[in-house]
Amino acid sequence: TQAGNVGLLAHNHLSGEDFFNLLPGQEVRLIYGDGSTESFIISQVLRYQALEPYNANSAFRDLETNTLITAEELFRKMYQGNRHITFQTCIEANGDASWGRLFVMAQPTGFSSR
Repeated sequence: TQAGNVGLLAHNHLSGEDFFNLLPGQEVRLIYGDGSTESFIISQVLRYQALEPYNANSAFRDLETNTLITAEELFRKMYQGNRHITFQTCIEANGDASWGRLFVMAQPTGFSSR
């Protein structure tokens, strides 16, 4: 939240499994601890292969464009910038539960009940 954004991370075999069901155009609503809510619209679903899945500094391959990105560049792209939510989980492939990363981005609708 240092950049004003919310990151929701979950294991792909637990709650993160539901992140794969989020689609562009779908509305999601955050409910905060004080009971207030904020609405967001899913804007992007991005998938990356971790070239070294168990290395925190791994480079990543964008599965749509096949371009490479560093871990630092990926972090900035997913968590900095204008206000948004990032849902993050791992992608399982080839028997490796940490093979890749799924990022689902959602933009605020401007509706909140604070």
